[in-house]
Amino acid sequence: MTKCNHCGEDYEPIQPSRQKFCSTSCKDKNQYWKNKYSGNIRAFKSGYPRKLSIKLYMIARNSDLTAPCHYCHTRLTPDNFQLDHKVAMSKGGFTTKAQIQQESNLVVCCESCNREKGSHYTYEQFLAKKQNA
Repeated sequence: MTKCNHCGEDYEPIQPSRQKFCSTSCKDKNQYWKNKYSGNIRAFKSGYPRKLSIKLYMIARNSDLTAPCHYCHTRLTPDNFQLDHKVAMSKGGFTTKAQIQQESNLVVCCESCNREKGSHYTYEQFLAKKQNA
């Protein structure tokens, strides 16, 4: 029997020389706390590097305290904005994380516009629809 490095419970290891945790859950929780103590938590917002999200938000807001939605021009705050892909990931054929996170393919928008556009419209079609509305 061995003690789990995270929860301290006794368990029978499958690989005695390598296994330090009683379950994958304990292993993940241990990694979370390790990252939290080292300051690496909240490095991402919605799966994108925080730096990229903030940079795009700052470009969109033009030194105002709020930023306009790219499509409907509703005022957004840092708490409620989302990043939308001009070319949807499902339609763009992106294969690498770097291609998905290209700044030129992302815009700041509100949740309702992001959901409405989804992958149903192309960027140009949705922009024209919103301008005509």
